[in-house]
Amino acid sequence: MFRCIVESHKLVDEFLEFENGADGYHALMNRLDPKQQPDFIMVDVSMPVLDGWGFLEKLGDFTQDQLRTKIYLISSSLVGANQHDSKRFPLLSGFISKPISVDKICALL
Repeated sequence: MFRCIVESHKLVDEFLEFENGADGYHALMNRLDPKQQPDFIMVDVSMPVLDGWGFLEKLGDFTQDQLRTKIYLISSSLVGANQHDSKRFPLLSGFISKPISVDKICALL
């Protein structure tokens, strides 16, 4: 569904989608040159293999100067522990609540 929203409204030039957080992390590690880094990443808190929090933990050694990509966590629950945990991750730009809409995505661009 997310892909359909992004592609049908032509919101980005390039859209990459991964089945799990580990695949997304490895793809990002292959694009660390600032000219190749994506503008933003949306990571679901509940992704298989490597969830959204695990994805952020693996990026823990990077600074915002090294990784200029904006990272957003997607979750159906944006209260309590999710927002509290976010303070541990300076690379996290924010949260997006499900269901995802065109308006929510456009607000980030």
